[in-house]
Amino acid sequence: MKPTACHWGLLLVCVFWILPATADISGRCGDNASWKYRSSDKTLVISGTGSITHGGWNAWSPETTQELISYGQDSIRYVIVEKGITQIGDKTFSNLFQAVAFFLPEGLTSIGNGAFSQCYAAVDIKLPSSLKTISDNAFWDCYSLTGMTIPASVESIGDWVFHDCHSLSSLQVETGNRFYDSRAGCQAIIETASNILWAGCQNTIIPSSVVGIRKDAFQAKRFSNIEIPSSVTEIGEYAFFDCTELTSVSIPRTVESIGDCAFCGCVKLDTVRVEWNTPPTITRGTFYRSAKKILLVPDGCKEAYENALYWRDFKYIVEESTPVGLLPLPDGDGSDRPHRIYDMNGKPVPEAARTLAPGFYIIRGQKILIR
Repeated sequence: MKPTACHWGLLLVCVFWILPATADISGRCGDNASWKYRSSDKTLVISGTGSITHGGWNAWSPETTQELISYGQDSIRYVIVEKGITQIGDKTFSNLFQAVAFFLPEGLTSIGNGAFSQCYAAVDIKLPSSLKTISDNAFWDCYSLTGMTIPASVESIGDWVFHDCHSLSSLQVETGNRFYDSRAGCQAIIETASNILWAGCQNTIIPSSVVGIRKDAFQAKRFSNIEIPSSVTEIGEYAFFDCTELTSVSIPRTVESIGDCAFCGCVKLDTVRVEWNTPPTITRGTFYRSAKKILLVPDGCKEAYENALYWRDFKYIVEESTPVGLLPLPDGDGSDRPHRIYDMNGKPVPEAARTLAPGFYIIRGQKILIR
């Protein structure tokens, strides 16, 4: 049957119903600010003066129409905030799931609570030299963010700012900042006055001048081990929460308190070394959902840890003087048989050996000193 004019009309209606609109759209996002979405390059442009707030581009906004939802988090790739905007309000850009880059203007002074939260694809957010305040949760769940430089102008950084920023590998504060620093190229944010490590990344080296590791400082960062210097006296809650690649950690005797869930969710953390003769108080959550295979304790202290609440949950509690060849360290296949041990010439030490002479050995690819 030949198509009639009526058939062609129905076909065109269906095509237009399926295809999204391509016209630019716009709206208000503050008393003196407005936004415009350019469909041609998938860019959201903010212009005006003063503060901007949660706008119509975000599907979670109650004022959003169905048309704006179709352009929302699945369409916007780039965000340009023009000069004149001085404040980014709470959750302004949250849930722009596909936005990869944000361009912020000089003159901007503050970033609100959760302003960029759940911008999963964002890899580039350069902060202007006029910025003074970064509020709580500012970059929460920015999974793809690889680096951040804190300008010298910043005076205040809130809590949980880089929570769940899995890919963060570079973190530094510009020289000249009066409140924070990245001393000795440590790849971390340190509060200068208190010497507390505020936030770290997967390449952080904790300086020996740091006295505390703040809550959430390393949450979900990807590293297999990290050295905690003997200057540290406090490890905050959730400090190493969900560090899923962390396999071993040594906690110095100088640490006086470990916060709840400090090492929770470290699913590969199979070896923890401690230096206290008397087990300190911890909570059920301190090592919750961590591997908890080996706890290395000072000589003569095994029984104390075996009787200590939550410390006794480790599968093996071993005193430091126990020969390494007898430690029940898990092999790569997940079994609990002793590790293969090699001398420095790469020759295997017989499994039947009951003791090891003092010297260096290779275990799990690492050089270990037996004293």
